[in-house]
Amino acid sequence: MQIDLHLHTNCSDGVYHPEKVLQKIIDAKYDIVSFTDHDSCAAYDILAKYPRPENLRIIKGVEMTTSHQDNEIHILGYFRHGCSEPLKTFLVAA
Repeated sequence: MQIDLHLHTNCSDGVYHPEKVLQKIIDAKYDIVSFTDHDSCAAYDILAKYPRPENLRIIKGVEMTTSHQDNEIHILGYFRHGCSEPLKTFLVAA
């Protein structure tokens, strides 16, 4: 079983458009993935229009950036039902 729960697209600091990352995932025959762009859930809105294999499970997530005592901290969050509108609003405002 192939799993990667920490993928980035060019919606944050990744190199590739979400569609290109999705195609690479499909070509590599991944079973479960999560796009965890920094402070953005935008990849999921983009990917909604692209078909994917039925056996590919995508767990929606995000990598939130915060700090503590001048140290940058990244927190991975995963969502059963996706990124909520209040979360999207918070991420845009942050």
